[in-house]
Amino acid sequence: MSALPLRECLRALEGEGYSVEKGVVIRGVSGVYHKFDAMVCGKRHRLLVDCARSERELLRALGKAIDVLGEKILLLVDERLASVVGDGLDNPRSCVKIVRAGDVGELFSSVRDLLD
Repeated sequence: MSALPLRECLRALEGEGYSVEKGVVIRGVSGVYHKFDAMVCGKRHRLLVDCARSERELLRALGKAIDVLGEKILLLVDERLASVVGDGLDNPRSCVKIVRAGDVGELFSSVRDLLD
């Protein structure tokens, strides 16, 4: 990952008052159980967090996002993968938000947008 590893991102979110649970398993609509790196909970909503460090992990994470239909997903990627994906998934109606792992401002903004 880039400048801010997942552990530090989650610690920062806890400092902002969100509850964080690591290594969460969610059952998809297919019946398959998917492990996510973390779940961040606000007052009314929850957000599943996953990291992708390669194209294969990115595709796997997007597949999980499809299977857990209706869940909000924050996908942390490094700078190289962010350039591959671009802004193609930054659709306001999308349940998946892709954020550069080292961009703390974008991380907090995305979490607030998805949870509040």
